[in-house]
Amino acid sequence: MTIALRRQLQQHTFPNVSFGPFRFFEAMPWLVLAASMRVIAFNSPLIAIPATVFASIAVLHAFLVVTQRSIELAHGQTGLGALDFTEQSRLTRAILWRVFLLMLAVSLCVEAAGYRSLALHMMSGLDGMAFDQFTDIGKFWSAVVAALTLLMVVGAERNKGKVRFWEAAAEFARRSLWVGTAVIALGIIYLASASARD
Repeated sequence: MTIALRRQLQQHTFPNVSFGPFRFFEAMPWLVLAASMRVIAFNSPLIAIPATVFASIAVLHAFLVVTQRSIELAHGQTGLGALDFTEQSRLTRAILWRVFLLMLAVSLCVEAAGYRSLALHMMSGLDGMAFDQFTDIGKFWSAVVAALTLLMVVGAERNKGKVRFWEAAAEFARRSLWVGTAVIALGIIYLASASARD
């Protein structure tokens, strides 16, 4: 798709919608794909790993859409809408392996600390951004992963598409008061929404 055609299409899509929540509908197909991949992974052990990878990629694509629309809703500037599918896929893959290594490291640390039952849930940090986590600590962990993912997306936009995990982690530390407050608030919302469903 040419840049001119993409710009023309963007002028006639969701940014002109007056009702804010409609702006996030673009994320729904990705979330449906992720949900179906999770069902396949649960029912077919032989293809569980590739299905889980596809589900994670779909969750990250949905996250990109929501990030773009949230920035636009706040009257901010973002070039995420100008990315074509190949560029979006490259960005999500670059973020995915960094988040995977982070979740693996945290999971191993939790297991080494003697909390074996919680360690496996630390591997669901990315999945928990869109779907329910099974533990209370996992809900807060998913909020941390979401915050770091957001900082990586914003950083990649600044760095011409290059994803830098340590730069995002440093930004997280620098803004720990505000980001930490947001993580706690998001974790509480996760808890409240889970208890409302019970």
